[in-house]
Amino acid sequence: MLDQGISADAATSPAVLIAANLIWIAALVVIILVVLRLRRGRQAAAALPYQDAPVGQGVVEDRKFRYRIVNSRHLYTITYRVHTPDGHQFLGREDKYLGLIVDKPKFAVGTRHPVAYWPGVDEVRALTPTR
Repeated sequence: MLDQGISADAATSPAVLIAANLIWIAALVVIILVVLRLRRGRQAAAALPYQDAPVGQGVVEDRKFRYRIVNSRHLYTITYRVHTPDGHQFLGREDKYLGLIVDKPKFAVGTRHPVAYWPGVDEVRALTPTR
């Protein structure tokens, strides 16, 4: 009698192999989605407190480098003159990381941006997207 090395008991059916591969693929998809969601969540966490805030028009009055660099992005404190929809004005500020080539010219002195603000607070968030 010949010894085949694989018996009928040890062999698995194609349906079991397909099911096992589908489980592995589903697990990889879930891991990728969780990583993407965590990454996106960190980026949106700073804007979350301003989600339902009123929006005004901000004009950049000052931009100061704060001597901090992370991943080739420089930290700036940007001061805006904010014009609210009801006709009031106030000075607001925002700390923002800007890329030198793409983002910095967008926030030059004199540029206009929609900004979210809370009445009575001088901190604002520009709604202009940055990289």
